Amino acid sequence: MTNKMKMPIPTNNTRQAGYIDQEVSNINGENSDSIRWSINSLFSHHLRNWPSGRFVSQHFTIPSIDGNCALTWYLALVKSEDSDGYFHLFPCFPPDNDCKEVSVKIELSVLDETRINKQWSFSIGDVFTFDARDESSPVHVRFNARKHVYRSNTHVEDTLVVVCDIIQIDLPKSLSRYLEDAFISQDLTDIALLSKDGKVCKAHKIMLAARSSVFAAMFKHDEMKESEHREVKIDDISGDVIEEMLRFVYTEKSENLKIMAKDLLIAAEKYDLKKLKIVCEDAVIADLSVANAVEMLQFSDLHNADRLQSAALGFVIENYGKVRNTEAWMSLDQSSLHLVKAICDDIMSGHTSSE
Repeated sequence: MTNKMKMPIPTNNTRQAGYIDQEVSNINGENSDSIRWSINSLFSHHLRNWPSGRFVSQHFTIPSIDGNCALTWYLALVKSEDSDGYFHLFPCFPPDNDCKEVSVKIELSVLDETRINKQWSFSIGDVFTFDARDESSPVHVRFNARKHVYRSNTHVEDTLVVVCDIIQIDLPKSLSRYLEDAFISQDLTDIALLSKDGKVCKAHKIMLAARSSVFAAMFKHDEMKESEHREVKIDDISGDVIEEMLRFVYTEKSENLKIMAKDLLIAAEKYDLKKLKIVCEDAVIADLSVANAVEMLQFSDLHNADRLQSAALGFVIENYGKVRNTEAWMSLDQSSLHLVKAICDDIMSGHTSSE
């Protein structure tokens, strides 16, 4: 059976196995790309030499339904940890695709020794959207591979042949996809953001005003220089950060959040981008450590990041024995005395209550 919850795509500790045959057929009037993945000696060879039981096929490509790009796919077979002989079968849509999103129907099958007849088949009638930016698959099927392997007359034992039929569905674009296209194409932009390093980032005023009260006030003020010249000079933020900020304004996604979280948080605070600020705080909180907790505590205080400050404060208190030996703690200056007091008060409060 299939699980409609998204499952992580197996990327680590995998081994390429078997070979791919590909053909285009017609199913109920719709073009279907039929992919056949054959793995010889699955149990007697592959699993014996690769006990993790994580196998992937070669990559294969399918033309997109509009003909604008080629869609790259591969299949993954992952041994189930709870039952001997059971595997999960994934169709996977990797991140190196030119088209980042595709809607499809999927049918997964296992062939018998004729390599023609299907001895087991599971048709997934729903339309699933695969996103190359999402490291998970919306479709996977669990089945007993021992029951479906066969022995051939050519002395090749326990061969498994699975078939994946992929039918592309031409769905109308969602609003989020239109907004993402507007960000990428930059068609009809009417404002330019000039960064401190000279990069020009184009945008649409209506998008900036809708997401940011700061930009809204700026554009409504007729006398402002920025409104007259259709440009905004931002002397304290780099072009790469501005571009990533704009990506989030249009798509509510960030491709570089892990490495830009602090800089994006500063930009979000400056331009009152509330959701971006929350996302950035969460990213920084997830990365808290003994080495950076004091720095993040000071950073949160400087940029009014209350959620981050609360998390950093709690982390320092919980790990005070280690944090107090760090260079950052020992170099705290008078501007941070209120933070030290908060930490000491909390520690003393906990000590007193325990007595």
